[in-house]
Order: sequence, then C-alpha cells, then structure tokens
Amino acid sequence: MSQPDTTPTGSSSKTRAAVLSGVRVVAFLWVFDNVYWLAVRVSQTGSLPREVWVAAFFMLAAIWAALHHRRWGWYAMVWMTYVTIADMSLSLLIVGGYGIVTGHTLHQIGRLIEIPIGFVGLGTTFGLLNIALWIFSAYLLDVDRAYVALAEGKSSRVAAAQWGIAAIVVGVYLLALLNMGPTRTALRAIAGHYHVERLAPRR
Repeated sequence: MSQPDTTPTGSSSKTRAAVLSGVRVVAFLWVFDNVYWLAVRVSQTGSLPREVWVAAFFMLAAIWAALHHRRWGWYAMVWMTYVTIADMSLSLLIVGGYGIVTGHTLHQIGRLIEIPIGFVGLGTTFGLLNIALWIFSAYLLDVDRAYVALAEGKSSRVAAAQWGIAAIVVGVYLLALLNMGPTRTALRAIAGHYHVERLAPRR
C-alpha cells in the first residue's frame, strides 16, 4: 500500500477529524459486537476454544490502538476486515456451487447459504448484521484517507515496525478464522450434508 503525503494543512484538519471519528465509530462497534458475541457464546456453551480467546484479545488490542491513533491498530483492523469479507465470500461460493452442482432447489441452496452466514453461532440475523458491519468498516477505514489522518505529524521511520505488529495481530486472528470461520463452517456443513445424502435410502 502506498503511503500518501502526510504533511498537515489547514484545509485538511476537518477531514482528519471526520476520518478519525469514523475510525472511532468502527472501533466501538467492533468492541460491542465482540463482547456481546463472547458473552452469549460462553453462556451457551460454557467455554470457547483457546485460540478464540487469544484472537479476541489481539483484536481488542488492535481496537484500543486504533482508538489511540496508533497506525498498527488501524492496519490490523483494515486487514481483519478484508480477510473476513474474503473468507465469507469464499464460503458462499462454496455452498452455492455445491448446491448448484448437486441439483438442489433454490430454497435448499438458500438454507445452505444460511450456514456460513451464521458461523458465529448466533443465527442468520446476527450473521447478516456482522456482514453489514464488515462492509461498513471497509468503507470508513478507507485506506488513503485514514492513513493520512493517522500518520499526520508522525515519523515514517517506524512504519515498518507498525506493519510488523499489525501482521502478528492479523496472523493470530487468521488462525482462529481458519479454525471456525465461514469457509471452515461451510466445508464441514457440506461434508455432513453429503454424508447424510449418501446414507439416505433410495426410493
């Protein structure tokens, strides 16, 4: 990603304030979303995989950093947003393609698509709200404008370190996503669906 000129100007102060406000809005929505999800899932299951807790900790650390105008926190939030959108898109292609190839009806394909959308375990509605939040986040965390706002007045010499910290955070998040994200959920669902259909008696 290119790094735009970050020299402050009088005309850019309002834009910078607006962009930073957008980053804060996204950060607070992420906090609410994740804390709510963790609380409900723990109340439902009694426990969660260790990597989920580690990923949640690193995500909250990134959110804290973004709220305090740390570039690595913003980098991590941007990457996590696009990684999650890509994972969800892939999962929908997988289940949709499986439904078409196996000759399922549109209603049946729709039911299959609900499975990865509800991968977080709180139903389709909550899943759709999360997708809306990711898209909203991608819009507000616009790369060039947000970078200019967050990098204003800061040294470019520490940029490499900022990227490194963000890469570690996103790496931990990606491990959790690979274990229980939309694509993994879709593949498990298809495997179970195929197994059930194979065992079903022929008429």
